[in-house]
Amino acid sequence: MKKRNKKKINKLFQNRQTQQKLIGNFYDICQDFLLRNAENNFQNLNADQSFALAVISKANANHVVTRQAILNLLCHIGENISPLINEFIINKNSLSFTESLSFLQNLNFSNHIHPYLVIIKGFIESASSIAAIESYFNCFMGKSTKYDNSIPRLNVKNLHPEIINNFYEITHRILSIKKPNKLKEFTFFIYKIVKDNASQSILFFMNYFTQDKSNQISFAHLFLTAKNYSITDYSQSLAYNTCFAAIDLERFEEANYWLKKINNSEKYMEIENYLLNKKQEIEEISQHPLNPVNSSPLSLENISTIDLIFLCIYLDSCGDNWGLKSLHTHGQYTFPYYKTTLEILKSLAIKKLIKIPITSFTNYSLRDLNQIDKIIEYENFHLNIQDVPDSKILALKILLDEISNRIDKAESCYEIWKKIVLDYFFSALEYHLNNLRNSWAKDFELNEKIISDLSLLNLSAKILSYIAKNSTTFAAGLHAKGNTFGNQYTCNLLFNSINYHLEWIKDGNFIDKSRSRGKQPIFSSENILKIIANISLEDIYNTNPNIDLIYTNISKNE
Repeated sequence: MKKRNKKKINKLFQNRQTQQKLIGNFYDICQDFLLRNAENNFQNLNADQSFALAVISKANANHVVTRQAILNLLCHIGENISPLINEFIINKNSLSFTESLSFLQNLNFSNHIHPYLVIIKGFIESASSIAAIESYFNCFMGKSTKYDNSIPRLNVKNLHPEIINNFYEITHRILSIKKPNKLKEFTFFIYKIVKDNASQSILFFMNYFTQDKSNQISFAHLFLTAKNYSITDYSQSLAYNTCFAAIDLERFEEANYWLKKINNSEKYMEIENYLLNKKQEIEEISQHPLNPVNSSPLSLENISTIDLIFLCIYLDSCGDNWGLKSLHTHGQYTFPYYKTTLEILKSLAIKKLIKIPITSFTNYSLRDLNQIDKIIEYENFHLNIQDVPDSKILALKILLDEISNRIDKAESCYEIWKKIVLDYFFSALEYHLNNLRNSWAKDFELNEKIISDLSLLNLSAKILSYIAKNSTTFAAGLHAKGNTFGNQYTCNLLFNSINYHLEWIKDGNFIDKSRSRGKQPIFSSENILKIIANISLEDIYNTNPNIDLIYTNISKNE
């Protein structure tokens, strides 16, 4: 700090006690003041020292000292306004300022805000960037990366709650505009200190930022009896936010309490509609087919034989020591066609043979629940049958014993065999179409008539797999040679090729070039059929579904 001669000092401060007027450049005034008042080396800054040091440091771009010094003014709120600051307030329009200090001339001391808070706010707002503004709040919270140990550091815990509340009041709007995320951090920091003495503004933003909806409601009730330091009325916004929190928690009486406080008709109607939709959503969820609350354990004797066999298939493929593992991770080898695997498990879930835990169900939104196929694929289901343990080994034994005593087990096995056979066709067709990587192949979809014809002909998986491959190869070959006219034309070729094969079979003109079962995965549906009906894996794939063969095999076992 440069030295000043005594003549200039005397000139600047001539007759100060009688004139009470500052004249000249304010930087020089503050510098001279500090020269005259440096006896304690600034270890215990008074208000005037804090202000003058902040001014000098600001002009010299010493931001660390600037922040520490100006925030130190908070420690002196409650004292009489210090002489230098008082004279500055009175005479600021007569002073000259450098560019970096020009904001001081525009400070407004005519309102009810304490002058020290006005000055602090001015310094914060004059910062050159958002990051620089943020640094003031970091300094206040004791989170700055750098401090100057030659001057005191502010200890917020030593401040009176009234001062902290007022500081929050004049500064939080700066962050709400410039740095909302920092406002959240600042608000939580302030609340932790003032707690029961928190102002309405602090409680409003605690209500706004808190993720826990129950806590949101608690802060809202505290707001009602808290002291208000603000000219802004947050009560309407608070009621609006709290209504949504209460509705989301299904605390409808609480929501109605806050709804009555809302004066804006549009917002009132918005919340009323949200409340109505929430009640409708709750009703839909309560009636959802997968809701475990509605799934009382079934009696074993009331479950159809075919569903018991289906359940054994899933226990074989996905069963665990407790319930079923998800199809997404363990359902690949359940049926030859994955869509069938999804559809049958969904059927078992809707019929209440299996269910998901309540804890899992309550985590789903209505939007999630409406995507039921995704839940079927990814959720872990559990058995829901009286006296049947939720365990693969124990449940399989009980269910297979029950099936062995059913008089319609042969017919049920026959239906499952036919389903496996069709699955091989669907799977082969999907495989060969996917390998083509052509747009027409992606557009192709089987129609119901072909599916019905395939079912009625009762063909083997071996032949159907061959038809799927040969028909796809035929259509793809013509498309590749340019002998087709667009995607739909090629799709129709594939339809016709499949139909030709079926007609040749009906007419006895089909030349069988299909291959017998080789090394291929064993599906759980095949494995369970083998256990119950004693049908070999080769017969399941190579021969037409034959109920007489099933009768014969079952009678042998009995």
